[in-house]
Amino acid sequence: MDDLDMALARLAHAPIPASLDGLEDRVLARIGAIGSTRGPSLMLAGGGAAIFALILGVTMGADLPRREVARQDVAGLFGEPPYALSTLFGA
Repeated sequence: MDDLDMALARLAHAPIPASLDGLEDRVLARIGAIGSTRGPSLMLAGGGAAIFALILGVTMGADLPRREVARQDVAGLFGEPPYALSTLFGA
């Protein structure tokens, strides 16, 4: 065993300090208080960011010129074109 293993073994068998009694209740109470005071403003900021992103995406998409991309046929290993399942079912 190395020093870390011995230290963890001592901590596992040590008594729990009295100062930790009720710590969970105090933490949960503070989390509840913070969440109730920040709710509406955080939702408003998120909604504003979503609307801004939507408007930005629409305006940027409308301003970009459309380019035609040349389609390239890709041959398989033996010269046969690879087919997707969607094209096979449609034929």
